[in-house]
Amino acid sequence: MKTALFNKKDKIESRPEKPGRFKLLPDSIKIIARRRIGRTIAVYIDDNSLQFAVTRQTIFGSKLVHVSKIYIPRSLKDEKRHEYIINKIKEYTGKYDTKSTHFILGVGGPKTAFRIISLPRMNGRELAEAIYWEGGKRIPFGLDKAYYGYRINENFRSDERDTISASLIAVLKSDVGNRLEMFDSLNIKIGSIHHELEAIGNMLPYVDNFDHTQTYALINIKKNSSEISFYRGTKLEFTHISSVGSETLSSGTDSILKYEYFTEMLVNEIQHSIDYYIGQFSNTTTDTVFVYGDLSYSDELIDNLTGRFGIKFKRFPTDRWLKMEPEIEAFVNQIPVSLSTVALAVYNPELIDFLPPEQKEKRKAKAFIRSAVPAFLTLITVLSGFWGILKYENYVNDIRLDAARTQTEMFRSSPTYSMYNAIKTQMAADRMVLEKLNQKPTALNLNLKELSLLAPEKIKLDLYDLQVEENKVNIRMTGHAISSDPPPEIILAEFIARLQDSPFFNNVKLDRHNKMTHNDGFVIDFQIGMDAVI
Repeated sequence: MKTALFNKKDKIESRPEKPGRFKLLPDSIKIIARRRIGRTIAVYIDDNSLQFAVTRQTIFGSKLVHVSKIYIPRSLKDEKRHEYIINKIKEYTGKYDTKSTHFILGVGGPKTAFRIISLPRMNGRELAEAIYWEGGKRIPFGLDKAYYGYRINENFRSDERDTISASLIAVLKSDVGNRLEMFDSLNIKIGSIHHELEAIGNMLPYVDNFDHTQTYALINIKKNSSEISFYRGTKLEFTHISSVGSETLSSGTDSILKYEYFTEMLVNEIQHSIDYYIGQFSNTTTDTVFVYGDLSYSDELIDNLTGRFGIKFKRFPTDRWLKMEPEIEAFVNQIPVSLSTVALAVYNPELIDFLPPEQKEKRKAKAFIRSAVPAFLTLITVLSGFWGILKYENYVNDIRLDAARTQTEMFRSSPTYSMYNAIKTQMAADRMVLEKLNQKPTALNLNLKELSLLAPEKIKLDLYDLQVEENKVNIRMTGHAISSDPPPEIILAEFIARLQDSPFFNNVKLDRHNKMTHNDGFVIDFQIGMDAVI
């Protein structure tokens, strides 16, 4: 007899069906309704610079007003650096702020984390709890110290069982708090906080022949690291942060050798990212990688990457945007350099908001107050119109209810009701007897219960095979041990030792095992054979 511990189902399609225009219309209306009309200023601060972008929001979209990137002098440290940042924010916002400006703060870098989590298919509260517990193990600083959100990737591919993939983004609470303190000192109230990489998806519709079902790859080569990101349409699906940064180019004397060495390292990191992405999400990927950030205008680097890699590297395009908004010509070259902040300023209300919950509540309260008075007056008018109708309907319903009560009392005094009540009582007694008869456990139940108590948390059983031959019960199990610390060998050895010490099993032996890498750790596939005593 074979008992499968996990059911195998059809794979989830790697490419979801493209919705029609009319199916997208309700979602578009929701986004327009949530769009904030007026001026928006986005600010993004990293280790080396401050980025600003200003847009004017209308019901039809966003109009770019200004973009700026200010580099922080390396000589400034601690309090002087902090003071310099605050002064630059004050100077810039003083120039472009209005009474109704909506401020957006961007976050990113090492104090944030992006993880892909695969789970059995589930919904609602169960899914949220599963993501919290699994994400707490995957996020280095833990979800209890972070503001976090997630989005489901419906095109995730699984070859073994029915699973879903969640894109989890987390930001350290302490980092958010420190950033908000700077703006509080300037009496600037941040309206929302978004992750820069998720926001960049807003920029992809400006690419020629944009398609919501296609894959797009972008790379930002920073001073001490590089960020390689993949998007399905505008949705961030995967990102990889490499330790290869532009700082490599500043060491040594031979510029040709520096570029060769830097390009070689970068090509390897990009290839690893593409291979992983194709294996997890899609059978195909893009033939173009868009470059943004400080090195987006290094034609030499872009040409070297294209020549080495075999696919096209290209500066993030701005031609289409320039045609749509000719007035941005004065600062259009700043868009690829400050793409993160421009993306934040474009503002998509569908992005995950990392604003602390207490500030979200204050924001909701203010929004409610702004709309409460007209909404209340409208409600009074509508209720006054329906009051007379409802009063008449209540009068009719009271008459019907009295008639129903009279019929119910007549039925309860009839012989039919007495017979129904006797049958109901007998059925309850019979059910109680059946439940008591079913309480005696079987040998299989006892063995499975013992296994559930002995198996460590990091042991996952895939198949349980129980065979009876000549009054002898043989059990064969297959499964896998997943762990990075301690090693999976220790986990497997502990499980075998528990089985050997159990009075339920004899002759426990490891038939086979195979160790492989898995994400950030290792996994051992194994098969164990033993005899059942009970």
